[in-house]
Amino acid sequence: VNYMITIGTAPDLDPETSTTYTAGFDYELMRGRQSLTLSGSYYDIRFEDRLGVTPVPGNLNANYAPGFAFADPGLFPEGTVIFFPSE
Repeated sequence: VNYMITIGTAPDLDPETSTTYTAGFDYELMRGRQSLTLSGSYYDIRFEDRLGVTPVPGNLNANYAPGFAFADPGLFPEGTVIFFPSE
């Protein structure tokens, strides 16, 4: 039986890092029975060497994904890397 394992790492794999900035404000102005409320938030998240899972196209069996990746790379999003672990 031929079977390919689709888990593992690469020897030169770098850790994922991120830098996050968050700012927000809340403002409430009351005048008698009327009020005005304002709020806002800002997020800036930047990743380097981001790790993640690429979903297998819905009509494919996940066990065959590595073979499909080589046969037709267009099935997966640009930048997808599939590792074939070895000793």
